[in-house]
Amino acid sequence: MSDPRGATRTRTGEDAGRYLREHEREFRRLTEHANEVFWIGDPRRFGTVYANAAFEEVWGRPREELYENPETLLESIHPEDRERVVDAVENEIERGGFDETYRIERPDGELRWIHGRAFLVEDENGEIDAVVGIAVDVTERKRIGKQLRRERDLTRRILDTCPVTILVIDAERTITFGNERMNEVMGAEDIAGTPLSEVPWTIYEDGEPVPAGRRPFDMIREREEPIYDLQYPARINGRHRWLSINGVPLYDDGEFDGAVFAVEDITDRKRREQALSTVHEVTNRMMRAGSGEEVCELAVAAATELLSVSRAAVYAFDSETHALRPAARSPAAREFVETRSRIDDGSPIWEAFVDGETRVVDGDPATAVIPIGTHGTLVVPADRTAAFDGETLSLARLLCDDAEAALDRTEREATLREQGETLRQANEELGRLTHVTDIMRSVTQAIVRADSREGITSTVCEQLAAADPYRFAWIGEVVDGEIEPEAWSGIPESYLGELDVSVEADDSAAARSARTGELAVDRALLEDRDADRRTDALSWNYQSVAAVPLAHRGRRYGVLCVYADRADAFGERERAVLCELGETIGYALDAMETRNAVASDGVTELRLRIRDPEFAPQRLADEGCRIEHRGLVPRSDGTSRWFVTAAGVTPERMDELVAGVDRIETARSIVEADALYELTIRPPTRGEKPCLFDETVEHGGRVGSMTATTEEVTFTVEIPTESAVRRFIESLRSDYRNVELVGRHDHDHPTTAREGRRGWLATELTDRQREILQVAYYSGYFEDPRETTGAEISEQLGINRSTFHRTLRAAERASFAALLD
Repeated sequence: MSDPRGATRTRTGEDAGRYLREHEREFRRLTEHANEVFWIGDPRRFGTVYANAAFEEVWGRPREELYENPETLLESIHPEDRERVVDAVENEIERGGFDETYRIERPDGELRWIHGRAFLVEDENGEIDAVVGIAVDVTERKRIGKQLRRERDLTRRILDTCPVTILVIDAERTITFGNERMNEVMGAEDIAGTPLSEVPWTIYEDGEPVPAGRRPFDMIREREEPIYDLQYPARINGRHRWLSINGVPLYDDGEFDGAVFAVEDITDRKRREQALSTVHEVTNRMMRAGSGEEVCELAVAAATELLSVSRAAVYAFDSETHALRPAARSPAAREFVETRSRIDDGSPIWEAFVDGETRVVDGDPATAVIPIGTHGTLVVPADRTAAFDGETLSLARLLCDDAEAALDRTEREATLREQGETLRQANEELGRLTHVTDIMRSVTQAIVRADSREGITSTVCEQLAAADPYRFAWIGEVVDGEIEPEAWSGIPESYLGELDVSVEADDSAAARSARTGELAVDRALLEDRDADRRTDALSWNYQSVAAVPLAHRGRRYGVLCVYADRADAFGERERAVLCELGETIGYALDAMETRNAVASDGVTELRLRIRDPEFAPQRLADEGCRIEHRGLVPRSDGTSRWFVTAAGVTPERMDELVAGVDRIETARSIVEADALYELTIRPPTRGEKPCLFDETVEHGGRVGSMTATTEEVTFTVEIPTESAVRRFIESLRSDYRNVELVGRHDHDHPTTAREGRRGWLATELTDRQREILQVAYYSGYFEDPRETTGAEISEQLGINRSTFHRTLRAAERASFAALLD
């Protein structure tokens, strides 16, 4: 690029130099304050000799960088534009200059658009002396232009995709613009330039074409104000449609210049409105229906009208058969329903009901299935091809939703009626229960005053038989598998004499109660399948009976049978009261027996033999060894420590044997040399067979000795009273096979000294101290020599040695006090 002063080389001397300097200062003053970038290049050095301050603002680089590195300008050009710009620069001599728009990248990463122009400057010889360029930042202009194009394109897309027809009509009633929707509504593809009078459509009002002066364009022109949602029935190319017309006037310099209209085809909306009106009317009728059957009939009638079909049916869900059954149908759907009288698992209709989804099932015919909640489905066989479009199914779903609500209402009302009846019955039962409770209170008071078993049983029967709700009552005791009446009232003895109730074979309430130990009820004897029981009920004027077990602490004392003169006489609450009465009677009989046992001067020692592989001691015995009972120590948590000897059984083998016995949880070897073991017995679970120790304790006795082999178990027990002896043997025989009474010995004078010592120990020692002492005794601690040490017993019980020894000293004090005081 040449020196700016080269243009005035012909001048000589000081005036010429001053002239050039003034012009250079003026040039710089002008360019340094310009917003455009001015630059001068030297073509001989391929560099820039001058750039104004705007370069730094636009390029974001110092001018010195441009002076030092001529490539800076090209390197800043965006890579996508660089080749084009370089080509233009290389050809600027041929083209006489440079004019390009391109992008640059500033050091901070910002992109800017530049419009650059360059001009060639020649000297007096026609040689290129310099290149002068101007670069303008057109980034903002580019952004505005892009935005305008986007807005123009968006406006066009909006007009073309608008769901309504947009028309512009000038003041001469000529259509000047129509969007792409005009063909759908107007029936013509391109009507721009068409007079409004030639458009192939006619709008109607009150059944007649709208006259001039009342047409939408005339109304806007006359009123000079917009019109909104004017709805007209119209005929367009022979088709009947409904149109909604909105329009606003256009003005030019205050003069009316035409109007813009938005015309919408609302035929489908009008059809839906009519359908919704029909649905609304049907819904009101369904909500007033008196039954579910009526709701289904209304739903079928509405479906045929709304869906323009002749066949429709409602299938209701039958919870008992777990299937869909016809509940209502149109006359034309008779054959369809008769061939599908039950719809269940595997059917597409059933699957749609279970999934709760509307479906069109393919077939001949195609069938629409619309669930009605959990009540059933509306089934509509098609009358023609493609009968079920989205709008049709939508109306059907709406109808079924309303039918579901109506069926919910009828169910709620039915439930309320049932609840009202239930409440009435509950009030009656409550009144009866209050009366029964008063009776039970009187019975309980009478039981307290009774002084014998016979007094208790007879008092109970008399009180119940005299009460208004009941006809008669009797109490029976189980003897040798038969229920033998021992007390009764309100019924002759001759009736009871004819009773033959086997606990195992009979199915009467008394037998079931004695067999299961739970309350049993025969609710409607006049409907009983047993002819004899029906005859007895008619003869003695009763219809229901409740049998209540008499038991306490697992000990059964018989069955109480109460008879009523009406069916279903014993409600849930009354049954609970009777069960409580049975427990009270059982407690009273148990207490009476206990008092008799304490007052008795004798005790019965029984020697028994059991041969039953399921009997726990026999299952525990191993081949070639015998299990010997040493003692039993109950624990506060309900478990018991059972001490046995098992000669010839190793601890490992004992663990294997214990694993086969349900009630025994663990086994621990105490003295391996003497084969002394401690077994842990857990308490029985509900319904589980009791063990021998449970049976003995329940009947007030204790186990004396026991020997168990794999063949049999022999043992002795002491039972205090005769009645307890009988029940104890019966209880064993009901629980185990091959129970044999080997011997019996009645002691008139039991060893009161031993009982006395036990009484002293019971008062002087806590339960824990007594357990520690018993464990020490049965573990051989007091043997000479000792079979176990105090440290071993302390570890066994989980206590420290000082606690063990304190317990021993307490036992010694109690024992010596019992002997010496």
